Amino acid sequence: MENVGSSKLKNSLNSYLKKVKSGARFVITERNRPVARLVPIEDGNKEDPQSIMLDLLGRGLISIENPSPEFKIKLGPIIATVNGKSASSIVIEDREK
Repeated sequence: MENVGSSKLKNSLNSYLKKVKSGARFVITERNRPVARLVPIEDGNKEDPQSIMLDLLGRGLISIENPSPEFKIKLGPIIATVNGKSASSIVIEDREK
């Protein structure tokens, strides 16, 4: 993955977007420190933001501290799974042992 400075990226954004569309990947740096990645969106990842949020929550990559009631309503119930099994079925299996 090639590094590109944020100011260079800003000045040549169209050029870098064309490269990314062709499959290139870049690490964006600021004062020579990595701050972000510029990568193509895979066809399977073109999801709506809510689905992406639920996936990240489910994988434990993000958490929500004190969500507002409106946020809870928009997300709906979140079903925790581990290796395809629901958390409740794992608890039941554990109790039966």
